[in-house]
Amino acid sequence: MKQEISHLVEFIVSKIPDISISAKEREIFTDSLRSEITLKYTGHWHPETSQLGSGYRSISFWNGSLDPILLNAARAASLDPKILELYLPPDIVIWCDPYNVSYRIGDYGNLFTIFENKKGLIESAKRSMAERVSKTNGDFVISAYTTPVVMRRAGTLSHSGSKTSGSNPDLKRNVSPNTKLKSMNSSQQPPNINNQLSKFIQTSSANP
Repeated sequence: MKQEISHLVEFIVSKIPDISISAKEREIFTDSLRSEITLKYTGHWHPETSQLGSGYRSISFWNGSLDPILLNAARAASLDPKILELYLPPDIVIWCDPYNVSYRIGDYGNLFTIFENKKGLIESAKRSMAERVSKTNGDFVISAYTTPVVMRRAGTLSHSGSKTSGSNPDLKRNVSPNTKLKSMNSSQQPPNINNQLSKFIQTSSANP
């Protein structure tokens, strides 16, 4: 989380020209902004499912209104919020998620990447899918930023429904009805219809 927040803070502060505030004001605002963001994200950071809580963590300057985090950080640093309103791109939304920080300007603007940890994104995708894979018998192919991740369930379900390791996942489907019938005990064989018919005829003739 620290790495992503650092990139987020650096991006926001970089929009303020050096001539607009002093070095000391920049330093105080940077620390204040980092503290405000860390406080908000604590308990709402999910590396195993990176998109969870993305909207909650987003920071915006939309329709002329600064995000409360930006306002709080500016006030804590004794910085006039109008400076942020002047230099931040209007209608900007910044998303800070595990392994990725990105932004968009306007409803239909392009999405730009500020920071990306592609390896972390792939690992997050693996963990996210692992739980689903453990509940099914199939194979899954997912795409994490153009990198395919193929996951196959390690264990399959046995005939009794218990989890087994190294068994053939198609074994249960390949058992034909004829094979099942041959495996039945003699006591489980279906009764002969001809024998039953003979017994019925004999009983009927004995009782006119």
